[in-house]
Amino acid sequence: MATVLIVDDRPESRQVLVTLLGDRGYRLLEAAGGAEALEQARAERPDLVVTDILMPKMDGYEFVRQLRADPDLAQIAVIFYTATYNGPQADTLAKSLGVRAVLRKPSDPETILLAVSEALRLHPPELVPGDASLGSATQVGAKLGRYLVDLTALKLTIDDDANRPDGTNERESTAERSKRLSENVTYLHRVVSHLAVLIEISMEMTSERNPARLVELAFVAACEIIESDYAAIGMLEGEGQGLRHLFTKGVPAGIFAGDARGGIFDSILNGRRLIRWRGGAAQAMQPELPQGHPRVRNFLGAPILLKGQAQGWIYFAGKRGGQEFNEEDEHLLDILVKKLTLHYENSIMYSSAQEHARELQVEAVKLRQAEGKLRLSEERLSGLVRSATDAIITIDDAQNIFLFNRAAEKIFGRRADDVIGAPLSRLMPMRFQAGHDSHVSRFGETGVSEREMGRQRPIFGMRPNGDEFPIEASISHSLHDGRRFYTVILRDITLRVKAEQELAESNRQLRELSANIQTIRETEKNRIARELHDDLGQQLTALKMDLSELESMLDEKPSQLGGKFATINALVDTTVTSLRRISADLRPVMLDDLGLVAAIEWLTEDFSRRYGIEMKLDIDDAEIDFESSAATAVFRMIQEALTNVARHANATRVSVEIRQEGGKLMLEIRDNGVGITAQDQKKGKSFGLIGMKERAQLLGGEITLTGRSGTGTVILIAVPLSQPSGGE
Repeated sequence: MATVLIVDDRPESRQVLVTLLGDRGYRLLEAAGGAEALEQARAERPDLVVTDILMPKMDGYEFVRQLRADPDLAQIAVIFYTATYNGPQADTLAKSLGVRAVLRKPSDPETILLAVSEALRLHPPELVPGDASLGSATQVGAKLGRYLVDLTALKLTIDDDANRPDGTNERESTAERSKRLSENVTYLHRVVSHLAVLIEISMEMTSERNPARLVELAFVAACEIIESDYAAIGMLEGEGQGLRHLFTKGVPAGIFAGDARGGIFDSILNGRRLIRWRGGAAQAMQPELPQGHPRVRNFLGAPILLKGQAQGWIYFAGKRGGQEFNEEDEHLLDILVKKLTLHYENSIMYSSAQEHARELQVEAVKLRQAEGKLRLSEERLSGLVRSATDAIITIDDAQNIFLFNRAAEKIFGRRADDVIGAPLSRLMPMRFQAGHDSHVSRFGETGVSEREMGRQRPIFGMRPNGDEFPIEASISHSLHDGRRFYTVILRDITLRVKAEQELAESNRQLRELSANIQTIRETEKNRIARELHDDLGQQLTALKMDLSELESMLDEKPSQLGGKFATINALVDTTVTSLRRISADLRPVMLDDLGLVAAIEWLTEDFSRRYGIEMKLDIDDAEIDFESSAATAVFRMIQEALTNVARHANATRVSVEIRQEGGKLMLEIRDNGVGITAQDQKKGKSFGLIGMKERAQLLGGEITLTGRSGTGTVILIAVPLSQPSGGE
């Protein structure tokens, strides 16, 4: 028993073959697609495969190609059974794949059975009546299929009766009945074939969304049902003369390029109904056909209406077999046009919906991108607000706190959770609240802020413990959902105010110091002038007088010359001493000749001798190397410190210690006097201390004064050894 595998994605098409072959002694297998068929072929090894060509996923061509590529399956006989490929296409595919035969859907039962038997190299099996149920594809198709099989079986029975040797008249009558039955079977077969094409094309068009493909499917089906030499279908391009879609049969497509609305097509489009001409009428309308169209003996055309408007046409000319187009052809064409109209309109709506969906998808993508950018921007802004070193506070139109960043928490000493929703007035002293409220109100009305950061006097904030601190503020506002929000950026300027105050105090001291220096210079000039006049001037005058007296004594009293010379020598010595003292006061010569250590030793000895104060000098390293200006600055600082002790300390004992620590020269002057206090250091006339601090700073060092009333004062000076600088 031969095994036949039937492959078709349409259940009704498979059922027709199952009905014809099922009771003929064949073992039948079914597959709905190429991939399933390939699996069954490998599992069951059928003797014959009858397959459709156009199928989803794996079509018949790919299925047979893979079948031939498998050595175990390559010898299986194959028949193509197709409705969508024309003769040349199917024949080309068949030759390239070694297919035994190509059957067109629909084919009559005898043709199908003969092709199967030839493919299997068997004699045609005897047709035996049987159950011809066509399943549930459609009720009409099933009934017609069963009727067709029953009539075919009856025809064979009558043929057997007609071939009996007895009863000639009866045989003749039976032969006539057999002929009529054969005609009926042929007619019913044609009806079933047309119905199968309509069902198949309807199902294909239902799943198709491409308008051009819909037009092609409808045209191919129409050409299968309505057999003619020439046919064409055209869909108009808007209001113009061109065609959006065009498919032809037996006619060159180029002849429709000139005018798709004129001539016969004008009658079809404007008449909005089917047109059927034959004989003389057809010949008379020949000029209405496009130029270059072959001559025709009959014509059948219909408009294609979309939403009530004629948007295309279809026609057939030159019906085959010498016949005329009839009402059945009109009916079939009307069915196909209506199906095309329905599915074409649906495809347009589907395309419009798809385009709208694509636009929505694009908008959705843009919206998601915008949301992502907005989210990123918000995250960046939130990060900036959180990490900002200035306090950022946002309040609503009721001046309740809406945002309070980390810097604000640090500056005001409050947690954000504790102040969100609270009035802004909680953060400022009472005396500033009224002015702030009026300013915010004016700002909201005018949009102009009077508090741009750094351009106005500071206001004050307040911490939970009541401490006030100066702040600068700038303000901006924005609208959101009809509500106005104000954002204030605050900066604690406590350190800046303190620095400004210190700078102002320093400038004041510098101005006073400068004035004092000028005063000191004038005083020093007066002192030097007085010294020169009162001391050296008198001594030189006395010396002049002695010289004059000496001159007179040369003639009158030679014996007294010795005593006079002694007086002159003493006077000269005194004069020299005065000159040295004045010079040393201006700048000790030994500072240049013997160095800083020797100059300090001389200074301390002179101080002790002059003021009668006990001095102790402790130098741990006699080799202290300073350039001249730096050595002078150190010497002057010690000199000024000792001068302050003599003037203000009322001390009896002073010690000076000089040592080197960590690359610095450390000078410590300690006394047992009354002691200096902080108030003493702040006195405006403490020019000596100011001068010492300035000299230390010029050398890159620092000076520290500590003291307490009744316990004395300690002055500690630290000067870098590596980068000495300064001036006298």
